[in-house]
Amino acid sequence: MKVSFNWLKDYIDIKIPLPKLVDLLTTRSFEVATVEKVGSDYVMDIEVLPNRAHDCLSHIGVAREISALLETKLKIKETKVKEDKKSSVKNYLAIKIEEPELCRRYVGRVILGVKVGPSPKWLKDRLEAIGQKSINNIVDAANYAMFEYGQPLHVFDLDKIESENSKPRISKKIIVRKAKKGEKIITLDTETYDLNENVLVIADERELLAIAGIKGGRKAEIDKNTKNIILESANFEPANIRRTSRALGLRTESSLRFEHEISSRLAEVAIERLAELIAAVAGGKIAKGKIDEYIKKPIPYFIAIRPCEVEKILGTEIQEKEIVEIFKRLGFEAKKISPLEIIFKTAKGLLGKLYKYGASVSFDAPNLFDCSSFVSFCFSRAGIQLHRLSVEQFIYDGVAADKTELLPGDLVFSKGKKPYFYKETPKGVGHVGIYLGNGKVVHASSSRGVVIEPL
Repeated sequence: MKVSFNWLKDYIDIKIPLPKLVDLLTTRSFEVATVEKVGSDYVMDIEVLPNRAHDCLSHIGVAREISALLETKLKIKETKVKEDKKSSVKNYLAIKIEEPELCRRYVGRVILGVKVGPSPKWLKDRLEAIGQKSINNIVDAANYAMFEYGQPLHVFDLDKIESENSKPRISKKIIVRKAKKGEKIITLDTETYDLNENVLVIADERELLAIAGIKGGRKAEIDKNTKNIILESANFEPANIRRTSRALGLRTESSLRFEHEISSRLAEVAIERLAELIAAVAGGKIAKGKIDEYIKKPIPYFIAIRPCEVEKILGTEIQEKEIVEIFKRLGFEAKKISPLEIIFKTAKGLLGKLYKYGASVSFDAPNLFDCSSFVSFCFSRAGIQLHRLSVEQFIYDGVAADKTELLPGDLVFSKGKKPYFYKETPKGVGHVGIYLGNGKVVHASSSRGVVIEPL
């Protein structure tokens, strides 16, 4: 990824020479393949490894990494969106997600009365420095926000979107669905693609508008006559994007980011930034509110570490205070915890929650559980990651102990209604709970939900 040195300085005070920064990044974070002088700027070509692509394929992501290395504060200006109180987004836009497993979130905004034209010099220079051709002020603003935050964005001409009965109407519907057999799309670069039923698309009620997460179509592209626009900021399932990209032979800056599972929380942050940018470079009035279809909100993710484990991996001594400070500079919340206290508090706080076989730890929790997802969720709140199935928890997540040796926090297994059989336990394992001590177990019962019962 190409990174502008001048652009980075918007977010962080870099007081060391560029050669030293290059050495620091190469030895501590990513390899800097080349450094090129472009006008009054310097552009680094950084090889971001796949395990960091979800958070570092952006200028803010790289700046955050540098802030941790230099022990300096990251500066991100608050986005300020001035809405027009006389117009509401609900009067102009509706969003329907038909494939919630493939489209986790879709945020839409509307801006009325924009003026399409060349981008201002500062915007054009920034994009061209990193190898991006300037198109117009609207498209450039979307590209700028993507390279700033790492969240792909798209803009549609609202007036080109059609209704089912072909009669003009103010409110337009965006539909996220799978392509139908025989459907084709002409993309922005005038290429035609034949689509199959596994391809996720963005459509209106009559035609296709884009290949979701990969490339826009010509149907609703921005041109010199565009006046009213729809802003799209979405989050798509990475495996489907990867398969579609390979099947079509179409890899883009957008697909590259979605393939690595960026956070769905970025969708709202980035669309606000885009709205602010477009208002600044193309004028127009931002309709009040936004449409935010967020069907499955993921729960926050916690990770627990021991300082001794960190020292073992690094091969050097590091103080607990320094570990906490590094995490905070990277934007994480970090604090010292007592895992058992959190596990027990979480478990008891879920008493009465309903049972659902096959419940997802990421999306059904904290409202629905089966026995093993309940255990996994309680431990995950303390940053301890267990396997998902009870049989896996029995085999991989600890050492078997006799009933007389039980300690608070141990997992208790039983045959259950659907046992899994293997040589270590001839009777099988099909149910699991958490031992609280004093002969009590908390678990998710298929008939009563989360309960505490005698062992």
